[in-house]
Amino acid sequence: MKIFILHPDPKIADYFKTYETSDDPDILVSGASNTITNTVLEKYPHVRYIINCCNGTDNIDQNYCKEKNIRIFNAPTANINATAEHTLALLFSLLRKIPEADNHVRSGLWERQRFFSRELKDLTIGIVGFGKIGQLIHKKLLAFEPKFLVYDPIFTKDQIEKFAKCTLVSLDTLIRTADILTLHVPLLPETTKFISKKEFDSMKSGAMLINTGRGGVVDEEALLHTLQSGKISAAIDVFENEPKINPKFFSLPNIILTPHIGSMSMEAQKNMILEAKNNFEKSLGNV
Repeated sequence: MKIFILHPDPKIADYFKTYETSDDPDILVSGASNTITNTVLEKYPHVRYIINCCNGTDNIDQNYCKEKNIRIFNAPTANINATAEHTLALLFSLLRKIPEADNHVRSGLWERQRFFSRELKDLTIGIVGFGKIGQLIHKKLLAFEPKFLVYDPIFTKDQIEKFAKCTLVSLDTLIRTADILTLHVPLLPETTKFISKKEFDSMKSGAMLINTGRGGVVDEEALLHTLQSGKISAAIDVFENEPKINPKFFSLPNIILTPHIGSMSMEAQKNMILEAKNNFEKSLGNV
């Protein structure tokens, strides 16, 4: 079969050496930075498969693919560790005010009393979405001895209580109780703007929000308003209209912004290519 590579990494071609490249391919190879609309797909009328070398498939017009019987293969587990580690990096950056302290020292100042913070021990972490990433974050944080609240409608109370220090609660209870709230749910119609004004109004003063999941899960206008009030702090890796970000966020000292880099480790990038390719080849019986 013939392929055409849309993925921007020039090294990706090394993984597909056994395939013939063509401008009229059977297979498109893409990544998270590629937006595969019906207009893009119409340029390749004989495409039957898309190997999407990233975690999700929301960069692809799935309705068009269903209509044209184009099968999509992705890498749902390859970036789990990288995303979990980035979540932890953001968590500690918020908790210990590291970006603010760095800027402070670079400005020639030394006012240590400005940077009193809290220790993670005995704080309550609320995990919204307890799939593979949520579970790995729980595992990695156990040594720091926080408490965990979990919201995930797929799980039962008994299933969650098998995880150390975890309690399954309603979303409302988690929002009201958590000191640190971390989001790990997919972007679906029912999760769009899942965290909005009502939820921000319910959060504890001084609470922290981390989103390394999907940008559309958070109502960004409601987040901006809450941050401007000084009630909470946040660390956001994903945005609703990437790469466009509301510039009003830039002047706020209580938010950390990163450019969707949760999966940007060398290991995760390689693993996503291999996993998506392997899933495709398995489906054809080639592996």
